[in-house]
Amino acid sequence: MSERRRVLVVEDDPSFGSLLRVVLEAAGHEVKVVTTSAEALAAVESMVPDVLCVDIDLPDGTGWALLDEIEHRGIEPSRVVVASAGIGVSMSRHRPGTFLLPKPFPVDSLLRLVSGEELPEI
Repeated sequence: MSERRRVLVVEDDPSFGSLLRVVLEAAGHEVKVVTTSAEALAAVESMVPDVLCVDIDLPDGTGWALLDEIEHRGIEPSRVVVASAGIGVSMSRHRPGTFLLPKPFPVDSLLRLVSGEELPEI
């Protein structure tokens, strides 16, 4: 098993968020799932995740705006996984350590990213 990581999943689809929780916890990671940007901001203050998995389309804003606010607060997860079903997700928002997983994605790709393996960066 790889190193245990603290993973914050920001996903507005509760069913998909629950699935990601089950998969990541089965791999030995500590997982918190939230459904809004506001919940995510509260969670990063108490959890400080190693990995942040963010959906782009959230009910109270975009994943990009959330990432900007997290960065503004000085919180820097070692990895950010951007998950989106939207075609044409802006590739101009490149941040070191940021990876794009277009939905639907194979869960093994998420597991590889969370455990520190490299996939193509955005």
